[in-house]
Amino acid sequence: SMHGADWLSEWRRFCRACSPEVFDRYFMLSIPPGDIGAAEMRSILSSASNKESFTAEVLRLSKERRPDNTTRLRAFWERMEDFTKDIPRENFLPILEAIFDVGDQVVDADNDVGMFDFGDDTRMGRIVYQTIKRLPTQAERAELLFAAMSHGRAVHRIVSEVAVLGQEHGKFGERSELKPEPERIVGSDELAKLERLALARIHAAVDEDRLHRAPDFWRILVCWAQWENEDGPAGFVKTLIESDRGFTDFVLTLLNEGRSWGMTDRVAKSRWTVSVKTAVQFSRLTEEALADRAERILKERHIELSQRDTLALETLVRDVRDPVDDFGRPRRRRE
Repeated sequence: SMHGADWLSEWRRFCRACSPEVFDRYFMLSIPPGDIGAAEMRSILSSASNKESFTAEVLRLSKERRPDNTTRLRAFWERMEDFTKDIPRENFLPILEAIFDVGDQVVDADNDVGMFDFGDDTRMGRIVYQTIKRLPTQAERAELLFAAMSHGRAVHRIVSEVAVLGQEHGKFGERSELKPEPERIVGSDELAKLERLALARIHAAVDEDRLHRAPDFWRILVCWAQWENEDGPAGFVKTLIESDRGFTDFVLTLLNEGRSWGMTDRVAKSRWTVSVKTAVQFSRLTEEALADRAERILKERHIELSQRDTLALETLVRDVRDPVDDFGRPRRRRE
């Protein structure tokens, strides 16, 4: 075939019968259950001239399930990538405002399926990237992002976006083969302004007692330490972990599912770990003190523990007391 992978996107947009996703619709005359048809897609995108109506559509799709238990919003983000080049410029701001306002609450763990899945956060990041890249100058892109993030409550989505922009400038360890500054999404002055805005959104979330409810909030702590200093996030964690519930939430954010796929595996094998190093860094407690506290919460049960809470606390205890390597083999105790 003379057609490359880019053609698939074009075929989908124009509902060509040769597109694998569209083929069934032509010959079964139906849309697969939970999928997003072209008419519904156009209807949702037409609502994007207004932030409130587009946000309402995003929230609706996040609550509707497909047969495989993923949300219809996942299907929408994936199809939307085919349409970003057609969205009128006046709709850029309402779309990005919605993403930076409700993006955190629509992240759904059931949407991660398969070895090469990126997750909802990355899907939203791709929409943001494709939208801002349509603006010709760094100043216009930064101005759009600043306006879209200014009142947003999706603190993780905002912080993630600014951190990715920072990677282009050699931050967070990405220093090899940097593009020349004029080729980056935003310039260094605009980046500094966006970092100050992201910090302000972090402080707003702390003041409103919701930072620890953001997805993967440990990533926010890492960025906060980078942009300001470590005292801010460490002070936040110190206050948070005074209660058993707060301590459990802190350990929960550090719970990581490592997945491995063998040649004959139909499903991935999971191996859970807790980032003990990050726990020590921000709690400023020793590994032993962290494990003792987790054991006490598990034993005393003063708070209601979900299965995931219990898994996180038990994993922390195991990773401190009986550390193993990536293959599950016992490791010498850390010094």
